[in-house]
Parts: sequence; C-alpha cells; structure tokens
Amino acid sequence: MWYKQRERATRIGWFYAGNLSTSVVGGGVAYGVTFFEGSIEPWKFLYLILGALAIINGILVVLFLPDSPITARFLSEDERIAALERVRLDQAGTHNKHIKRYQITETFKDIRSWIMFLIIMCIGIPNGGNSAFSNIITKSFGWTSRQTLLLDMPRAAIGGFAVVAVGWLSDRLNDRMTLILIFMLPTLIGMIIMTTMQYAGQKGVLQFAQLFQNLSAPCFPLCYAWNASNTGGHTKKVTVNSFTLFTFGVGSVVGTYIFLPKDAPGYIPGKAAIVVLTAIMMCCCVAMAYVNTRWNRQKKIALEKLIADNNWTEEDVAREREKAAFLDLTDRENVFFVYTR
Repeated sequence: MWYKQRERATRIGWFYAGNLSTSVVGGGVAYGVTFFEGSIEPWKFLYLILGALAIINGILVVLFLPDSPITARFLSEDERIAALERVRLDQAGTHNKHIKRYQITETFKDIRSWIMFLIIMCIGIPNGGNSAFSNIITKSFGWTSRQTLLLDMPRAAIGGFAVVAVGWLSDRLNDRMTLILIFMLPTLIGMIIMTTMQYAGQKGVLQFAQLFQNLSAPCFPLCYAWNASNTGGHTKKVTVNSFTLFTFGVGSVVGTYIFLPKDAPGYIPGKAAIVVLTAIMMCCCVAMAYVNTRWNRQKKIALEKLIADNNWTEEDVAREREKAAFLDLTDRENVFFVYTR
C-alpha cells in the first residue's frame, strides 16, 4: 500500500536488516554482560535490557506507524492522494477493511500459496535451528563462550548488509527467484563443509563456512517481497502474509528440534537436515518462478482477447486499467496484474 512493486524488496530488506542488527549489537551487549556480577544471572539481565527496548519500540510503532496512506496523520490530503496514485499502476489494490471470504478461499486454492508454504517451511526450520544453536555450534569448533559471542557479530553484519544489497538488486532486476538461488548456494556449500569437516580440527575453515550461513538472510525478506509483489486484493494479501508468518513461526519452532542433545557436539544429523531442506527450497523457488511466468503469458493472451472482442483502443485499455486499480480485485481476477518472476 506504500511502495511500488519495484521498491518492496528494498524496503522489506531494510526492515529485516534491523532484525539482524540486533545480533551485532546484542553480541557486544551479551559479551559485556558475561562480566556482570550481581544477584541477577547475566542471561536474565540481558533479557531485561533487550526486552525493555523491544516493549518501548512496540509502543512507539502502535502510536505512530499508520496502517495505510489514508490514515497517515503526517500527510496532507493532497499527499495522501499522491501516495495512493504512485502505487495505482501496480494493480494490487488499496487498504480495505471489509473481509472478503472469496479472497480467503482463493488464497488456499492458489497453488503458489502452497509452494510458498514449502519454501517458507524450508527457510523457517533452518532458521529456528541456527538461531537456537548457532553459538553452540560455533563453540563446538573449539572457541570459548566469550569468543563465540564476538564471532557471531560479523556473521550478523554480513547478513544485514546482504539483506539490504540483495533487496535493492532484486527491485532493479525485477527478479526474486534468481537472487534467492544465488544466495542460498553459499549456505548450502557452507553447511556441507560444516557437516563433513566437523571433526577435522580446522576451526578456521569451519568458522568461515559458518559465515556463509547468513548470506542466505535475504531469502526470507525476498519471499515476503515476492508475496507483496504477486498478490492482489486486500483480504488476500492479509491472508497470504498471515499464512507466511505463521508458517515461518512453525518452521522456526520445529527447527529447534533438529539439533538433539544426543548428537552433540557436532550435530551432524541436524546439519544434514538443513542441507536437504535447502535443496528442496531451491527447487520450490524454480517452481514458483515457472508458475508466475506461465500465468503472465496467460494474462497477456486474455488481455489481447478482451481488446479484440471489445475493440478497445489504447485509451480504452488505459481507462480500464485505471478502473481496475482501485476495485480491490485479486491478482487472479485482474487481467492487468503482472507477476514478478
């Protein structure tokens, strides 16, 4: 509702980079907290600091972040109209508080929803495992607990930079799938190295491979941008986003169970599971791009038929395109909607 199709990956990338930056700052805070001596356990003290900051930030978001240009208090009436006009040609609709049940039904009948379900699950499970066990895995290479906290900081910084850079590049190329595949490949290679060389005594090599893991950080925000660019109809967009976040949450919970205590210290089965899930996810991305490309061809044929049947001129097409932009149509209903690869 705020950004054009060619701006969404960049914007979501900046948003998600904030999540990764917490590991950069948090790693330094956690390192400092390990020297804390008092009645409160150091890890509890860390949660109090970061938890308070999260609550304060949440309150600020509720108070000052509008849900659409229409309700933005910092915009004048003319600026609100301009904000809506700049996204009109994307044919994605605008904010609509009416729940349309048929759009919910269409979401779950859309094959892309289920392809995205598999993609997000294959991202969420490794995310949950890595988030919960990355420090333990790093320590298993032969580092101390404090060294492990510091070594996690550059890994998060790499991920944050990659998220912003890849989001920008994705918008310039108007391509999500290719970049997801490119940046999942180092993760796949790195995890294979960590699986096969765990007990080789080469902690420098293992740590370098561990750095590769956060090069895949752009993949989830790119998938989220993929949803934003390829979904029309307000109710359908909300449903798709909710389904995506729910799937990611479930995957992240499941991911904490792929690294079992009996597999310590190498956790080889868990790492092997991530290798398999990454390969499946890459195949699903190719399938998603194929469906989007195929549907674009079908829409082009359907539009050409409409033009021929109704004898539309270029002015007629422009008028109908503009009319469709604010009808809250789904991407499947709107013949003018174009999917991003």
